[in-house]
Amino acid sequence: MIAEFQTWQLVVAGASVILAIAGLNIGAVKWLLGLRDYYSLINANRLAELERKSGERMAQIEHDILRLRADLPLEYVRRENWIRFGNTLEAKIDAIRAEMREQLAELRRERL
Repeated sequence: MIAEFQTWQLVVAGASVILAIAGLNIGAVKWLLGLRDYYSLINANRLAELERKSGERMAQIEHDILRLRADLPLEYVRRENWIRFGNTLEAKIDAIRAEMREQLAELRRERL
């Protein structure tokens, strides 16, 4: 009878240990799931904040680009326009040079 009583005590103690470990595991899993929900809420808040900030930044960039597009025609010369301007200047310089040569030739003829 004493051996039987000790066996039941061992079975009850073993079952208690198994139930305690299972309870600890279930509690740990619930705690981890709670942490996951907490961190997903924090991440959702961070994501919303990042979206708001990126929206503000995109609006600023769009504004800067529009201002640049408005300023470009006033501040810069297109390549084709610069080439045309350069060709016009060269033509005028060539005309002045030709006129100076003619005048120089006339002066030389008058001296002779």
